[in-house]
Amino acid sequence: SLRDRPSPAMALRSALRFSDRRNIHAVIRAGATLMTPLGRIRWRRSGKETRVLFVVSTAVSKKSTLRHRIKRQLESWFERSGWPGRGLEAVVSVDRRLAAATREERWRAAAAAFKLLAEVAHRS
Repeated sequence: SLRDRPSPAMALRSALRFSDRRNIHAVIRAGATLMTPLGRIRWRRSGKETRVLFVVSTAVSKKSTLRHRIKRQLESWFERSGWPGRGLEAVVSVDRRLAAATREERWRAAAAAFKLLAEVAHRS
């Protein structure tokens, strides 16, 4: 039933979002790359709060509704997960195979990807 389903998050809290395009370009340009089941993650350390951006390109789907749905679901997972990776900035380019996945499959892919990111960030 609808009551059992969690309500979708409209957007990430402002503390978790990038505030400026220059910050996004800096992460893409100077960040380390990590390939995960979710897609490619470009990340770098930051002295601030963790910030994340999910990029769902038209290569994933030509339909904007599907791209926005995927982005909302991943942002919702990130908000609910309470991910402990403090002080990281990440730009996640979502893989096109996730277009056919269910919400639960996307959440599992996100959990695996951010677990891997936490391990890599801890080692470096």
